[in-house]
Amino acid sequence: MKALKPINVYSDDFSKKEKYAITNVFIRINAKANFCIIRPGGEGKYFKSEHNPSLIYTRKPIITYDKSIQVLKNDEIGKESDLDIIKNYSKGKLENTCIDMLNGSVVVGFDLFKLAFYFLARVEEYETGNGDLYDRFKSQNDFLCTHALNIIPIVDELSYLLGDLIEEHHKTALNFRAKKNWNGHRFAVGLSHDIDRLKGKSIARYIYWGLKGLISIRRNKNEAKNYFNQIIRWIKLAEDPYWNLYDILKFNEQNGISSTFFFLSLRNFIADGERRYRINNRNIAQAIKELDQKNNEIGMHALNHSIDHIDRLKREKERLENAVGKEVLGIRNHYLKFHFPDTWKIDQQLGLKYDSTLGWQDNVGFRAGTCWPFFGYDAVADNSINVLEIPLVIMDGVLDHILSADLNCNAIVDKTLTIIDKVENYGGAVAVLWHNDYLNQLEHPEHWKAYKEIINHLKTRDVSIGTLLGIHKMWLAQFGEP
Repeated sequence: MKALKPINVYSDDFSKKEKYAITNVFIRINAKANFCIIRPGGEGKYFKSEHNPSLIYTRKPIITYDKSIQVLKNDEIGKESDLDIIKNYSKGKLENTCIDMLNGSVVVGFDLFKLAFYFLARVEEYETGNGDLYDRFKSQNDFLCTHALNIIPIVDELSYLLGDLIEEHHKTALNFRAKKNWNGHRFAVGLSHDIDRLKGKSIARYIYWGLKGLISIRRNKNEAKNYFNQIIRWIKLAEDPYWNLYDILKFNEQNGISSTFFFLSLRNFIADGERRYRINNRNIAQAIKELDQKNNEIGMHALNHSIDHIDRLKREKERLENAVGKEVLGIRNHYLKFHFPDTWKIDQQLGLKYDSTLGWQDNVGFRAGTCWPFFGYDAVADNSINVLEIPLVIMDGVLDHILSADLNCNAIVDKTLTIIDKVENYGGAVAVLWHNDYLNQLEHPEHWKAYKEIINHLKTRDVSIGTLLGIHKMWLAQFGEP
């Protein structure tokens, strides 16, 4: 594992949540915490170390014999005054008023670590009952989105703020801005495809379009004509645009990359009110094996009605493992449905090693305030969960939603690279998602063109491009398990 710079962190006590947050913040700045308890009446003389820089995590500023860095602790997670500081975040810098000097010591006037925990553990999502049609947390209710901070990995920014203070105040080189944690690369992007549909040429779709056409005849004859022409155009197609697994595989091989394919695992082809596919279909099973044999990854795409039911998920996992012929280690839930902390707990019980559900269904950016993978945390039971969350930061359908009338290849590329630039800046590792049905030139020509341009652009950068399981393996090699 990677050698991290030891930093002595002093406090009168450390909760599990605080240790979790401090560990996550320090990893981002190439550091490792040595947790040290302050002895009663001994404030000051225990903070100096000839070898390690130090930090004091204290409820009130302390005058010490040695110049120190102090972070003010509070006992409330997501304290309003701390969140107010984040609200004032602008132009990439925190307000200077939150950093003070005391007899040569630097005092960070808010609980940076509690804020990191608040965002990483998704504390604000523990309150249910305000979800959308699929019982998903709405981005419009999210703190980061509400304050236009969704495209800023705020946890990473807070970590870098602390790293800069440590380097400057202690004259210690952490070199966190130059770190290359991902097989010698500056950052990592995991390519992923949720396989929701594999058949576009179907009688059910033709009937649906026909009914839509009939309903719209009186209201809009041109609209009705478009539906009928769509039926004719699809019937005339020699090949089904949705059956494009081999096209994606060919593209990967041509570019020397690999990706993760998240498959539904159904006995029947109807699920969640839509036509899907059977995992034991001979052609699908053959394609899955070939994808796996050619260095791509097969992951589990859990059904909407299954994610809270471990017995159902076990059956889905077993069917998928039978199809691929090996253990499945990664998951993304259908519709990006996630319940905190139960989803992580169930994933762990299933023996899954990583999850990549944590992205918004209606926005882009950093839902947990980070572009770094992190292990889940159960804020109720107060313990970490051995499931690595790989942040999902871009999804094709969301780009359709937010770009709307301005949707075109250039707009898709620009929006995606805006997010990728942040990942590169903070040396993170994230997932991006293009469904297979968005990578067909008939229905989504702009997406297919943009996807190719994005890959070509990434190949010019110092980035590891590959599967999400590859990101998990790189993480373990560098930082280990929680």
